[in-house]
Amino acid sequence: MVVCPEDMERPFLPFRRDDKILLFPIGTFEGVYFSEELKYAVTLGYRVYTLSGFLFTRMASPFKGFVNHLYQKRLVAKKRGEKAKAFILKTTMNSLYGRFGISPESTITKIVSEDEAFKAVKMPGFINSEPLGEDKYTVTYLSKPSQDCEWKPPANSAVQISAAITAYARIKMYEFISRDDCYYTDTDSIIIKSPLPDKYVSETELGKFKLEKKIPRGIFLAPKTYYIYPSATEAAIIKHKGSGKALANQEWYESMLENPDKKMMEEYEKKFHRNMRELLVQVRTFHLTMGLNSGKREYVPDEKGRLVGTKPIHIGTEALKQLGPTSHRAITALLAERDTLKSQLLKIESTIGANSTNKDDERSSDTDNHSGENKPE
Repeated sequence: MVVCPEDMERPFLPFRRDDKILLFPIGTFEGVYFSEELKYAVTLGYRVYTLSGFLFTRMASPFKGFVNHLYQKRLVAKKRGEKAKAFILKTTMNSLYGRFGISPESTITKIVSEDEAFKAVKMPGFINSEPLGEDKYTVTYLSKPSQDCEWKPPANSAVQISAAITAYARIKMYEFISRDDCYYTDTDSIIIKSPLPDKYVSETELGKFKLEKKIPRGIFLAPKTYYIYPSATEAAIIKHKGSGKALANQEWYESMLENPDKKMMEEYEKKFHRNMRELLVQVRTFHLTMGLNSGKREYVPDEKGRLVGTKPIHIGTEALKQLGPTSHRAITALLAERDTLKSQLLKIESTIGANSTNKDDERSSDTDNHSGENKPE
């Protein structure tokens, strides 16, 4: 369990809510974290209460030579203008750590009879079933890892490797994300007002930032939702996550900045809609409500309602409901004891401060009297 300071503007540790949204909140919550990011979090002011953990043997990275080899080949491909080859090499490097963090559960779809389809509804991990025709159904369900009492590492993943890589990346990025002039960040990139020192920037050195472009002006509303105004030589850059991508233009971004609560009803046509029930790909018209609701941070308006910034979401102790009853009671008692000790400490410091002031006054009075008695006439 961790407690994030209430006054932290750019929290460091992530937390995944029940709805699967990943936040960087303030408050009290629990999760599974890599030891090094917990150590770093403590230096930032977090309080960490360890409930349980797994021990792994520390070792040098087995991928250093592999990644450096691919990176050098990618540089050569880019220099030669071999865009396809450079893209394949980049994708291979980027997917390396994710492959080790892959879920041991996978989705399985089978074509079965009607009787088997009705039985599948009661299976653990059942997702859905669709009729195909006479006595034929598709059944989709999750494969389940071993249910043995003893935990067995999955054969097709090593989550500790992916956890360590992402944690070290967060530690490295936080120095720049926490800057006051950082306007936007997304995985391994930042948009900042002031240039970085040369020691952090390189076009060819792996592990350093690369200057992609200089931005004259931009509007950043939510993750993967921003508008960058065109420069003298380049067109505008528009990013919008979700179905309304084709409808998000400069006018929409500026209107959201002026009134972040505004909702717009729009109609759009999807040319390649997949109809799984009838096994068709068809054109369909949808109605969409365009608005802001990132769910990751709270919007901060000015006195006129204009969007001027965001602040982290607060998570209370209700997030600890995922713990078992015994652990929840222990943590709740620990937090209450902490608050009591903190209150007592403040009283002690206040008493010591008052006593110190009184003694200083007494010394000052004695000194004045003493100096007065020896003062020549």
